[in-house]
Amino acid sequence: MAPLPALVVAALAAAVHLLTGPSSSGGKSMSTDLIRWAVAAFPAMAAAECTVLAVLAVHGLQSLRARRRHDA
Repeated sequence: MAPLPALVVAALAAAVHLLTGPSSSGGKSMSTDLIRWAVAAFPAMAAAECTVLAVLAVHGLQSLRARRRHDA
């Protein structure tokens, strides 16, 4: 489920591109524009994914510790 936000953003970018008409990049295809957008947005998406994974790891460790205290 982690990649879902990136897929939603990509779909929205494609929809906006289709709705706004021809590209301003000299007639290049929509797929080229989307690839450029994905490359430009990758650092931000990668940072967000890493943050989500870190939060899930901390939550999992806290749950494990709480379970151990409860069992003891």
